[in-house]
Amino acid sequence: MNITVDLSFLIAVKDMREEQRRFFALTKEAKAKKLPKLWAQRKNCLDSSRQLEALVDIRLDQYLNGKEESNG
Repeated sequence: MNITVDLSFLIAVKDMREEQRRFFALTKEAKAKKLPKLWAQRKNCLDSSRQLEALVDIRLDQYLNGKEESNG
């Protein structure tokens, strides 16, 4: 089975993975340094990652259920 996806979906997946890596790096650094600013950055990163995950989940469901038409 072949599924054609648009570039914006691939970019969202890449962005999501980058945010997840940044989240784990900030968590490690925040634990080591115990700085409130790092914990705030970590929280913002987590929120961003969750938003991207939701977008990716919606688009995956659309593609896998055949509800998304190819843009070429």
